[in-house]
Amino acid sequence: MIHPHEITIGSLIRTNTGEIIRVEGISTKRKHRKVGYHTPDDPCRIKYVRLAQCEGIELTPEILEKNGLENRHDGSFVLNEGEYLISFNYYSDVKTIRIICHTDYFCNDVLVYGEDVHQLQFALICAGLPELAMKLKIAE
Repeated sequence: MIHPHEITIGSLIRTNTGEIIRVEGISTKRKHRKVGYHTPDDPCRIKYVRLAQCEGIELTPEILEKNGLENRHDGSFVLNEGEYLISFNYYSDVKTIRIICHTDYFCNDVLVYGEDVHQLQFALICAGLPELAMKLKIAE
């Protein structure tokens, strides 16, 4: 089960039916924690699913490579594009996501313990890269 504080609008998660959804709304009422999402067949109507019926989507080498991260074959994947460096330590007991964002104006270093897509998205948002978080692609 995903805790409501682990997701944001735009997070990619999986329902218990296997459907991958992008979170469009979050209700954190204690008894009925739900997330809202749109479906391709009815994009004008928002559907809801209980958060207890959702789980994270595991970050896999395929997902990381599909999103441009280079497999270093030492258990890490790296994306180095100009101002930012994203590294994901995949094969260790404790999986970590590290994002270093360096520009002329600031330097941001974010380290997150996690192994799911929504946790990578959260780390990207914390590092000041929300546009990259919303563009993540999931291998199907």
